[in-house]
Amino acid sequence: MTPAHVLLVHDAYDDYVACLANHLAERTRVTVLHHARIHAGMPLTGDVGTVVYPHRRIRDPRRIASIPRIREVAAEVRADVVHLQQSNDPLFTLVQGPTPGRASVLTVHDVVPHPGDRSHIPGGHLAARRRRGCFDRVVVHADELGADLTRRWGVPRDRIDVVAHGELGSLHGTPRVVDDPPPRVLFFGRIWPYKGLDRLVHAMNALSVTRPGLTLAIAGTGEPLEGYLRLAAPTLRTEVTDRFVDRDEVAPLFADAAVVCLPYLEASQSGVHALACGLGVPVVASAVGGLTSAVAHGRDGLLVPPDDVDALAAALGRVLDEPVLRARLASGARARARTDLSWDTIADRTLEVYDRAAHAHRVAT
Repeated sequence: MTPAHVLLVHDAYDDYVACLANHLAERTRVTVLHHARIHAGMPLTGDVGTVVYPHRRIRDPRRIASIPRIREVAAEVRADVVHLQQSNDPLFTLVQGPTPGRASVLTVHDVVPHPGDRSHIPGGHLAARRRRGCFDRVVVHADELGADLTRRWGVPRDRIDVVAHGELGSLHGTPRVVDDPPPRVLFFGRIWPYKGLDRLVHAMNALSVTRPGLTLAIAGTGEPLEGYLRLAAPTLRTEVTDRFVDRDEVAPLFADAAVVCLPYLEASQSGVHALACGLGVPVVASAVGGLTSAVAHGRDGLLVPPDDVDALAAALGRVLDEPVLRARLASGARARARTDLSWDTIADRTLEVYDRAAHAHRVAT
């Protein structure tokens, strides 16, 4: 049974929450609760209600006083289901809990902290694990993450729902079909050691020897790039956008790439893959974590063993050199964005989760 009112609570995963809220709002009443800084950049439709609280940075001591107010505000919104997105802030997570008469759902985006991710706040995952019993249902984005959640957090498998991460390209316009893109490989997003950028540089070095003009485009923030760029061979061109990429720059970056590469050594899911599908660009990705099932091998991209530079180079070479394969993968990416990764599909699946959460809540009370 579709809930009459859903409250989405988050302090991260802005694009994901915006897409989910916009499409849920076509089916039921939705209110989003978040802080003022997020609200300023959220592409929400007019059908989505919002409740905004003052923003304090995680390391600001004044946050301790302001965070409990979130729970009070959430209690004032008369929703049937409260859906919390995992937070990197332990205080934000600890104040969330069961509210009498309302079902509750938690989406866990990362079961464990990513190795080498210096944006991680100590205690965030521990806080979420501590509160795991407060939620009627727990959502993850891939079967592999569900198994991990049971093994590491002790969440019973029958309380876990797998709902794919929807495409994100629709936030940036209609996919641009490029029949003969330049020989450019795009690495996009956060730059931390687990992302495997050094492996990608070595793979690109090998490919550049016989492919004049081959370019590695790197766009994002994180670690300093100097060390990675020093690894590049003289035959490899590099284009660097060493900063946060504005929303209106995303689609052109992807459209100018023949392939997007995710050479990760560890992963849960990937917003970059979600972007590539929505913008119709093939991917080559490591078969690790949730990427193993998120990327449809041979349909929207190619999967390779993690930390295997030769396999990575071979897969990238195929996409770069075989126009028929590249076009098939690009078409498959666009098709997935319209079907199993569409937000209509994700919203319908999420409503099914809410129904199970409401049933579990009724049984428990």
